[in-house]
Amino acid sequence: MLGHVSIFNGQYDGLFWVPVFIWLFDRVLRACRIVAFNPFSWGTDSFAVYHNTSNVVQLSIPVESNSAYLARPGTYYYIMVLDDTCCWESHPFTVASVPVSPQSPDETYSEMSPLLHDPHDMANSEPGSRRAPAMKLRNNCMTFLIRPYNDFTRRLKELAISSGRMRVLVDGPYGHAHPLHHYDRVVFVVGGSGIVTPMSYLPLLGRTHSHSTPKMVEIHWAVREVSFAETVVWEYLHRALSTNALSLNLYVSSSSTDDATSERGFPPWVRQHQKRPHVAQIVDSAAMESDYGRLAIVACGPEALVDDARLAVVDILERSTCHIDYFQENFFW
Repeated sequence: MLGHVSIFNGQYDGLFWVPVFIWLFDRVLRACRIVAFNPFSWGTDSFAVYHNTSNVVQLSIPVESNSAYLARPGTYYYIMVLDDTCCWESHPFTVASVPVSPQSPDETYSEMSPLLHDPHDMANSEPGSRRAPAMKLRNNCMTFLIRPYNDFTRRLKELAISSGRMRVLVDGPYGHAHPLHHYDRVVFVVGGSGIVTPMSYLPLLGRTHSHSTPKMVEIHWAVREVSFAETVVWEYLHRALSTNALSLNLYVSSSSTDDATSERGFPPWVRQHQKRPHVAQIVDSAAMESDYGRLAIVACGPEALVDDARLAVVDILERSTCHIDYFQENFFW
């Protein structure tokens, strides 16, 4: 571009240099955030495990005690894999579990409840096994659940299968953690990999010893593959969902006979529906049962799903006696 405007003797050079300076400023800020995440090392040793039956990669990244950023639920990070052939690429992923933060009683996650298992135990389990690995938890890791498709996620899957260990650069966090623990009732409406949003909040919302937690938390999850749902429920959500204050409604839309057949099944407190979720009915029911309390609706999933959730909240506002807040998590990556 500079070559094109050079014939004007500098009259239009600003059209070139202004965006260049903006881009350089953005690169410098992102480099500072990467260094702030792990100040004494360029790159963080992480561990990835590929679950064959559910087609998901679990990426566990240790959070050092000297990190300048506190990992929070609902936020997302840009991940660069230094061992990848395209190590310059960075892709955003929503965190599925975060380490315990003892900063204040209002932010303590009880028992650390990362809902995810030690990555070394995962590596020692048999590939493709449906059995949950040993319940040895690592309190200093944040974890991501990534569905492998093409390009970067496909290469991440291959790295997880070949070695499992890799060095990554972490840029973040971005986004905001919502104060869901201040509501009387929280309803998650999610689709596919959007389940990581409620997963990251459940340790906070599932505390039994605190007075600042919701009386009821509902998860309405639309998913195509039963095997993926089984892995998430048994290995990641089982402990949290065994309490009376948490419920999971599972909407399986797969038309495949093989995939619709569950080998292990689900716990009795998981309600299965062989249909798509009726979002308006879910929101109406939650609003009616909340009476005069505070209700939070959190949507994360495909565009059609979050559009239905947003429209349902708008429709119920005029008829409901409760206070309703709507939160939407982006799902375009």
